[in-house]
Amino acid sequence: MKNLKILLISIITLLLSNQSKSQEIITQKNLVTTPPYYLGGNIIIGASSHSFQLGINPELVKSYNTYMEAGIAMNIYYESYSAYELNPIKSNTFHYGIGSFVRAWPLNSFFAQLQPEYNWAWSYQKNTETGSSGNLRYGCSSLLAGIGYGKHGENGFSYISIMYDLFDNFHSPYRDSYHRPEPVIRGGVGFPVNFRKKKRS
Repeated sequence: MKNLKILLISIITLLLSNQSKSQEIITQKNLVTTPPYYLGGNIIIGASSHSFQLGINPELVKSYNTYMEAGIAMNIYYESYSAYELNPIKSNTFHYGIGSFVRAWPLNSFFAQLQPEYNWAWSYQKNTETGSSGNLRYGCSSLLAGIGYGKHGENGFSYISIMYDLFDNFHSPYRDSYHRPEPVIRGGVGFPVNFRKKKRS
């Protein structure tokens, strides 16, 4: 009788141990396959004969599956413009913007992106002919849409994209001095981050 009890206890202990290990494997598997968050963005560096740009575009991305991801993006950059032979106005402008975006990956390496955002600008302008100067503050909304090429997975992402502003706002940072739409070309990288706190055993 005593041996039977020991045998039953051993069997129950073994079953509970296997069940615990099974749950642990399932839990670890779920943690691995759970779509992660990514933190990344790109750097803005641009120059021409009349202008100069320098800034960053940080972004936080949530991957829902292999076909869809969404996130929050920011614009922080400085821009200077001077073309004495075309325009006596010299300007120095600081831009700040924030928006959200959705990326759909219908194919493995190609995606379509839609990004509504709002941008603010603080500009100092000076007339080089008269010497007069002044400050301007303004803001406007934009809707960027376009396509891109890249890679994304559990180890991170990298991409290059081209977009256009679909809104026709006068103060859009994505239009030239003649109010013509300019292509928004961006490339970026991102790395997975874990915001979950580990549970204490």
